[in-house]
Amino acid sequence: RWLYGDRPAGYHALNLLLHLASGGLVYRILCHRAIQVGGPRIAFWTTLLFLLHPVSTEAVTYISGRPTGLMTCGYLAAFLLFLEARTAEPGSSKQRVAVAWASACLALSLLAKEVALVFPVLLRDRDAILDLVATVLGPLVDARGGAQPYLDTLTASSEFSPSYENRSLSESQ
Repeated sequence: RWLYGDRPAGYHALNLLLHLASGGLVYRILCHRAIQVGGPRIAFWTTLLFLLHPVSTEAVTYISGRPTGLMTCGYLAAFLLFLEARTAEPGSSKQRVAVAWASACLALSLLAKEVALVFPVLLRDRDAILDLVATVLGPLVDARGGAQPYLDTLTASSEFSPSYENRSLSESQ
């Protein structure tokens, strides 16, 4: 209240800025060399869908939706920094800095909303995520490639997950 007082325009402006920042993070994640969803054009249209889809209306228009916007922005920033850490030279200062900032962003995201607790699941349980995507997108198999592009994206990103590497090593022994 000390920043905006009783003027709701400031609250709404900050919610909008958080949403736009989240959109920028979505675009950066989709264009990251570890993900590469299909080029900048696909990333642009996906980001536009993220920004304009009415499912996120509450986070932008309602003052009470602020925790959702804060959590989303921190969560996406943590994921982008995690990708940076995974693609950096092992043991380099760039990797250490990216991990530290990813941890800070995740902590801030958790302070905003508890649902950010699923972040480790996103990074570790590749099989559950692939199953979820296949189940949800399964009916779209005949339309524009169906779930396969999404499964390919998850497979590409899971190559950078430490648990995926550990699981592969333990299964081969």
